[in-house]
Amino acid sequence: MMKDKKIGFIGGGNMAEAILSGMIKKKIVPPESITVADKMKDKLEILRRKYNVLITTENSALINNDIIILAVKPQNFKDIAPDIKDIPEKNLVISILAGVRIEKIQKTLGNHVKVIRVMPNTPALAGEGMSAISAADNCSRDDIKSAEYIFKQMGLSEIFEEKDIDLVTAVSGSGPAYVFYFIESMIEAAVKLGMNRDHASVLVTQTFKGAVALLELTAGNPSELRKKVTSKGGTTERAISVMDENNLKQIIYDAVKAAMLRSEKLSDNV
Repeated sequence: MMKDKKIGFIGGGNMAEAILSGMIKKKIVPPESITVADKMKDKLEILRRKYNVLITTENSALINNDIIILAVKPQNFKDIAPDIKDIPEKNLVISILAGVRIEKIQKTLGNHVKVIRVMPNTPALAGEGMSAISAADNCSRDDIKSAEYIFKQMGLSEIFEEKDIDLVTAVSGSGPAYVFYFIESMIEAAVKLGMNRDHASVLVTQTFKGAVALLELTAGNPSELRKKVTSKGGTTERAISVMDENNLKQIIYDAVKAAMLRSEKLSDNV
């Protein structure tokens, strides 16, 4: 599907590396079909040595690539835009610029440009990412399939309407931090109650890993699985009752809503 495609990355940061690493490991394109553009020569040399990809400091060198992946910081989009304003109509632009809407990209690069916006998350670095994909109206089904195929190399991908991307950002984009925060809190609780920190870290991390694996294995409902662990009058029931008394679900709702509203505000200001 992608063997004959030339793919260019503008930006060579962690997420760009996660994407190109997945593509190369799964052999969906050969390394020599990938070019990375970045102003930092040291970073480019690391990527060249590690993956045998082509490198350049000139963004404009990528405009004739079949697929151009924008992977710079959102605030740097205005700086790189003049370099790629002549992208041919047949080529596809995939943007992972958080908060930069499709309309903004097309207004800047040209309304003819086919743009697919993707919101990946950091577990992509471990091959377990969740990527939300939304496409401009002028993108073909083949364009969308290409984006899906690329991002499935580093986890799961799903199609969303762009109006939902701010909520996606609040749930899966920021979500790993919520999980890390909960893990951190459980470790701290165990330590305060007298457990060695190393033991607490192993115990809590494996508990989260095992719980997710069980959820996937059984294709279960998390509520039902929770109830199976919660014996009447037992330790789990007491712990859950404390969470309910402190309205933890409402706190989580408020947190996700706050993240969504912040994403909307940032998108309006880009």
